[in-house]
Amino acid sequence: MGEGDPRYVCGPVFMKQRGMAAIELLCVMAIISIFAIQALPKVNMLDNLRLDYEVAHFVSDLRWLQQLAMSSQWYDTRFMLAEAKHKVFMRFDQDGYSIESDIILQEHHFYKGIKMMFPTNSIIFAMDGQMLTPLTIWVYSDKGTRLVIIDRVGRIRVQKK
Repeated sequence: MGEGDPRYVCGPVFMKQRGMAAIELLCVMAIISIFAIQALPKVNMLDNLRLDYEVAHFVSDLRWLQQLAMSSQWYDTRFMLAEAKHKVFMRFDQDGYSIESDIILQEHHFYKGIKMMFPTNSIIFAMDGQMLTPLTIWVYSDKGTRLVIIDRVGRIRVQKK
């Protein structure tokens, strides 16, 4: 038996079969499926991260709207009265929102599956950054719910539900 023999493979090892048995393939597939099952909870974690991201983005835009409301005013020095130059507000839609003045300043649409429930169609902050009435906005998906709470003095906070 030498190098010309078809059973001769890199030395004295003899190989009679060249493929894998069905049992070997089943074992490999079982091991791969166990690893795939371990990865499924991470997919749910990504959905929660998306929801948290959208809520953080929404709160950031609310704070920006509040800052715009406080900075878009002028003072009449004779009477010390403050009047808004432009009314800035946030308009809601089921799958997103827009910040508007005379024109649309910014639009944002949520990821697919994330929705918003709101008690009013728009938010307007006063010139001192306060809200006339407290407000709670629900941002939710199949995986969870977050409440965005704006109290009377203008503090914005998020609560998991």
